[in-house]
Amino acid sequence: MKNTMKKLGLLLGILLAILLIGFVSLHFSKPQLRTEKEEAVLTALQNPSTFTKMLSGEFDPKAIGSDDLHRGSGKVYWVEKDDSRYLVFDEDFQVTRGPDYKVYLVPDHNIHHKELFKNIKNQATRLGNVSQFSGKQVFTIPETYHKPEKLGVVIWCETFKQFISYANLQP
Repeated sequence: MKNTMKKLGLLLGILLAILLIGFVSLHFSKPQLRTEKEEAVLTALQNPSTFTKMLSGEFDPKAIGSDDLHRGSGKVYWVEKDDSRYLVFDEDFQVTRGPDYKVYLVPDHNIHHKELFKNIKNQATRLGNVSQFSGKQVFTIPETYHKPEKLGVVIWCETFKQFISYANLQP
């Protein structure tokens, strides 16, 4: 009886470990899913002259609100093509791994820590989820979005209300 209980406990422990590993791997790894239009934008980026307007910026890995566990780096672009607008993370984009990362356009520059973002989050426009932790990504900017004079991008973890990184966009 005692031996059976030990085996049952061991089996239960192994099962829980497998479930935990599965949950963590699903939660922290994201598949790369792109639409045909997004793929076309990424291809067109090889020749920037095909865009009518382009702004660029760079995520700041040393932002005041970033730390070793929460940071991003790499170039980001606002591009316009054929009456559509996109935000594009370049191939050098990297962000520390974490759950539930969202991408926001913000109507200001230097939103470099949590409190600044929380103060203007109600004015920010969420574009979508970070779909992978490195490499090119494309986000469609809604037609109804009116570009402000100052424009920035913030990556934010919704689950833990954690600032990850920001970039100012400029001509």
